[in-house]
Amino acid sequence: MSEILTKKDFNAWQADLASEWDDEKPCLRVCDGTGCRALGSQSVLARLCKEIQEKDLQTPVDVVGTGCPGFCECGPLITIYPQRISYQKVKPSDVPEIIQKTVIGGEIIERLLY
Repeated sequence: MSEILTKKDFNAWQADLASEWDDEKPCLRVCDGTGCRALGSQSVLARLCKEIQEKDLQTPVDVVGTGCPGFCECGPLITIYPQRISYQKVKPSDVPEIIQKTVIGGEIIERLLY
């Protein structure tokens, strides 16, 4: 869609996006807003991509930089789907543990919980 001019256009665009979403596919959404960037989200994003590529996981995992969810003082923030687990103050050094324990093992890392 090239331009959204009406509410109908917006609703059609929203429906198209929703139809592409897979609720079961693992996805790591990393806040990449100004506050989280200042706190290192770009390094976290890069480390996540590297770790996932190196693990050669059987199930593909998306890593997506997002807009700000509004908790800048707690950044960098990661929300892990489909479980909807939210981690705060994530450092690049936390990434291997997040991949191993949460993404692969399904465990929650208590110290990172929001």
